[in-house]
Amino acid sequence: MGWLNSDHGLVTLASMCATPEEAYRISLENLNRLKMACKEYELSLKKRRVQRAILKQKIETVSDPLEGQLYQCELDELGKHENVENVDYELAQHQVDFLTNLLSELELLCQKDKKGQIDFQSAQIEERAVKLLERVHDDFLTGCSPSAEALQEIRRHPWVEKLWRAAQSFAITQALKGKINSETGQLMSAGLDLNTLHEAVLIILPQERAEIYLKRLPQSVRENMKLLSVNEVHQLGVGA
Repeated sequence: MGWLNSDHGLVTLASMCATPEEAYRISLENLNRLKMACKEYELSLKKRRVQRAILKQKIETVSDPLEGQLYQCELDELGKHENVENVDYELAQHQVDFLTNLLSELELLCQKDKKGQIDFQSAQIEERAVKLLERVHDDFLTGCSPSAEALQEIRRHPWVEKLWRAAQSFAITQALKGKINSETGQLMSAGLDLNTLHEAVLIILPQERAEIYLKRLPQSVRENMKLLSVNEVHQLGVGA
């Protein structure tokens, strides 16, 4: 029995996805693992109760004192980890509730197929496209050229033309960084930032889907998260 992560960690895993469908899929996987772990622990507790009853019955009826001591040791061993397991079980139950609420929020943003089910498969094309853009953007930000692997995947992606235009916009922005327009005297480009990534996303995605990507997660999810404030972090000495 155990719990997976903090609330913040679970939301971070979801927000690292480019589409709400992928965030939903990953969150659902985590929820299912927790539910199965909780169910296994609940069944193990039922089994232990029966085993305890059997051992107590043997202790009461055994004639050999040594054999009775052995049964008592087996009885003690049954619950040797329950203090830890019970705490983990409570934390896991909390995260089941947390993920259930997170999934209900994400579902509102997801595309559905004709049966009303979330369309995970078709969302993978969009997921990979945006992830490729993020990778190329990161390469330029760190002063590198886009990796050969990223470029190869772009060439094989169904949205190759749109992705190519978006990637070129990064290269142009970076090439003009710090240069002054000779006619206007204004800076032509300050370089890459989050805005340049957002503009590139608008090249490959429809407006509605691009806005979902930019928000990443519903505001209500973030408001309900129990995160440490900056002051609390400083008080704890984290990062000091």
